[in-house]
Amino acid sequence: MNTGTNPNRVVLGHDGKWVYLTNYGGSSVSVIDASTNAVVATIPVGGLPDGLALTPDDSLVLVGSALGGVTVINTASRTVTGTIKLQFAGRVAVAPDGKHAYVSQPNLSQLAVIDMATLTLQTTIPFGWIPLGLAFGQDGGRLYVTDRGNNTVSAFDPAANRIVGTLTVGTAPVDVTVGTIATGP
Repeated sequence: MNTGTNPNRVVLGHDGKWVYLTNYGGSSVSVIDASTNAVVATIPVGGLPDGLALTPDDSLVLVGSALGGVTVINTASRTVTGTIKLQFAGRVAVAPDGKHAYVSQPNLSQLAVIDMATLTLQTTIPFGWIPLGLAFGQDGGRLYVTDRGNNTVSAFDPAANRIVGTLTVGTAPVDVTVGTIATGP
């Protein structure tokens, strides 16, 4: 399968039908049919796309780009419907309720909060030193954030806009994933 230059981040739609892949060196997103593994569209986005997230209803893809802010893609039409201007946009996580998206801005040591109803910047929150990876807990009550500069992962309470816990981890953590661990036989 031929995608774009330097494929980087990948996300599977909740229905399992479509795969979205950032092409870091190609400043684009490839849309892949999961049943055939065929690239069905390549959508230009901001320079150096590194963040990728779907809304809970799979209607929008948000792409964080270091040189282009956050590009909003309509999944039905596979077209760019807008850009949210941000400096050094990194990874993106959409809250499970779909009301807000969070964007790491590692070069500015902050998180940007996007209002999903208006697709506008709501606020920024100072956050450690080089925040990068983002993942919501399943109920949306916590956003987990890696901090490369401090070698930590923090639990952030989006309702209170504050860190509620921090764990020191190995050197320069990049990503975080939240899931359920099966126990028992």
